[in-house]
Amino acid sequence: MKARALQNGLVLIDDNSADGQGALLFANPVEVIKAEHLSEVTNAIENMEAAQTRGFFLAGFFSYELGYCLEETLVNMLPANRKMPLLWFGAYSNPRRVSRNAVARYFRRRNRRNNYWLGPQNIKLGQSEYEVRFKETHEHIRCGDIYQLNLTFKIKMDFEGCPLALYSDLREAQQVEHGAYIDIGPHQILSLSPELFFAKIDQEIQTRPMKGTAKRGDDYSQDEAIKSTLQNDPKQRAENLMIVDLMRNDLSRICEVSSVKVPKLFEVETYPTLHQMTSLITAKLRSDVGIAKLIKAIYPGGSITGCPKISAMEIIRRFEKEPREAYCGSIGFFSPDGNAKFNIAIRSPIISGNSLEIGVGSAITFDSVAADEYEECLLKTQFLANAQFDCSLIETMKWERGIGFGRLERHLNRMEKSSQKFGMGFDRDEILQSLVEIVGGVDFNVAHLRIILDKASQRIEIRELARGKDLLKCVMSPTIMNSNNPWLYHKTTFRKTYDDDWASCNASGYDEIIYQNQRGELTEGSRSNLFLDTGGDMLLTPPINCGVLPGILREELLEAKCAKEQILTIDDLIRAKQIYLGSSLRGLRKAIFNGN
Repeated sequence: MKARALQNGLVLIDDNSADGQGALLFANPVEVIKAEHLSEVTNAIENMEAAQTRGFFLAGFFSYELGYCLEETLVNMLPANRKMPLLWFGAYSNPRRVSRNAVARYFRRRNRRNNYWLGPQNIKLGQSEYEVRFKETHEHIRCGDIYQLNLTFKIKMDFEGCPLALYSDLREAQQVEHGAYIDIGPHQILSLSPELFFAKIDQEIQTRPMKGTAKRGDDYSQDEAIKSTLQNDPKQRAENLMIVDLMRNDLSRICEVSSVKVPKLFEVETYPTLHQMTSLITAKLRSDVGIAKLIKAIYPGGSITGCPKISAMEIIRRFEKEPREAYCGSIGFFSPDGNAKFNIAIRSPIISGNSLEIGVGSAITFDSVAADEYEECLLKTQFLANAQFDCSLIETMKWERGIGFGRLERHLNRMEKSSQKFGMGFDRDEILQSLVEIVGGVDFNVAHLRIILDKASQRIEIRELARGKDLLKCVMSPTIMNSNNPWLYHKTTFRKTYDDDWASCNASGYDEIIYQNQRGELTEGSRSNLFLDTGGDMLLTPPINCGVLPGILREELLEAKCAKEQILTIDDLIRAKQIYLGSSLRGLRKAIFNGN
C-alpha cells in the first residue's frame, strides 16, 4: 500500500450528481487565511473580504465551532480541545473547472497506484448513553427551552493509505451534488454531503435545509411506499418545517423586505442508502451584505443545530463532549464577483494521520423515539460501507489425514454467497481440484487451510495446524461495533482491527477478545463465535443481526438444535455456567471471562 501523497491547500468542490456541473479544482493557494483561536476570527474574515476584493477566489471551510465565535452569548462556550482551525480558506487566482467524467477518469488513473485500508467502525456513544442524552433533550423540549435539537456523536475508524483514493471510491458509491475534498496538511476532509447550506448568485440567495430521513426499500414498490410515507409523515414534516422557519428568520435579517420565499416544501431526494426530505428557501440579499454579515446572520445552518438556534447550541455544548470540528460546518467557495456556494458538512469523514472520524446525528423533537433516532444515526454511516474496498474473501478450515476436509461444503457455500454479493468470480471445481493437489504434497497430518478469493484470482495457502489450548481466557474489547456495517457479515481480509485487538489482548495474557455492538449486545470474538451455557437445554449464541459473522460451526450447531439464537449482554457472560468459543478450525472450546 502506498503512502499518501499530501497536496496541502487542495480544494475540490465536487458536483457529482447525475445532472451535475462537475467540479471546481482549487490548487496552489497564493495565501492561506485561517483562524485557530477566537481572537483571530474577526481579522481572518476581514482578510477574506480583502482577498475577494483583490480578485481572488476563496475556497475552504468553516468549522461548526465558528458559530460560538459569532454570537456574543456563546463565546465562552467555545471548546478548547479542538484540533482543526475555526476557519480555513485558500486564496486562489482561478479554479480549474473539470467535468464530472474527467474527475472520474483522473481518480481511476491515480488510484491504480494508490490504495487504502479502513478499519471497522468504533462507535464512541453506545445506545444506553445516547438514551440518557435523549431523555435530557426531551426534558428541555417539554420545558419549552427548545423545539428541536440536532444531537450528534462520533464514530472512529483506523485508516491507512491514500485519503484521495477513499474519496474516489466514496464519490462513486454516493453521487451527491455538494461533495468536496480538502487537504490542509494534517487533516483531509472527505465530504459526501447531499445538503446545500446556501448558494448566492448576484444578490439572489437560496438555502435548502434537509430534515427527514428514511431507509431505502428492498425493491421498487417498497421503496416508493417508503418515500411516500416519508413525504407525508407528520413528524418528519414538523422537523423540516421548524428548520425552514428558522432559516427564513435568519435570511430576513440580511435580505430585502418581503423577498424571502419558500417555493418548494417537503420534497424527497433519493440516495443509494436513504431518502431525505428537503425544502427550498429563496431571498434577495441587501446590497451591503458581504462575507462577514452573511456568515454572522446565518451560520451555523439551522438543520444541524435545532431551534431556537442559540438555545440549541448551548444544550449541544453541554451534551457533546467532543468538538464537531469541520463536521456540521460548511465547505465551499466565494468568487471575486461575490457569488458563493456552500454545503452543510454532513456525511463528511475527517482523516487525521492514521485515524478517520465521522460525525452522525439526527433531529430530536417531542415525538421522537430514542431507539429510532439512534438507528437513523447509524444508517447515515452506511455510505462508507458502499465504497469499493480492496479486500479478498477468505475461508479457513481444517484438514486431517485419513479424515479429509472439515465442513468443506459449508465453507464453499458461504464463500460463493459472499462472492455473488461482491461481484467476484467463484469456481467451485477449480477450488476443489486445488485443495486435493495441495494436501497431496504435504508431510504433516493436520493442516490449516486458507482459501483466498478476490476479483482477479483464487488461491490456497496451507500450513501445519499447531495444537491449540483447551481452555481460553477472554476479555471485552473497548471497541463498539456497528451492526449496520455489512462487512461484519462476510469473512474477508478486511480484519486489521480484529488482528490488532487480538494481538493486544494476547500480549496481556488473554487468548480472545469479545465485542459488543452499539446496543450493548454481545456479538463475537475476533476469530470465533460466542456460545453460552446458561443452564438450559441448548447453548445460546447472539443472533446474526447483532453484527455476527455466520460461522460454519455456529451454523452446524444451530441446525443440530445444540444451540439457539438469543440476544446476550455482558451480564449474561458473567452469569453463564460455561462460556464456549467456537470456530470450524478449532471446534468448540471452553473459556473463562476476564480470569473469572
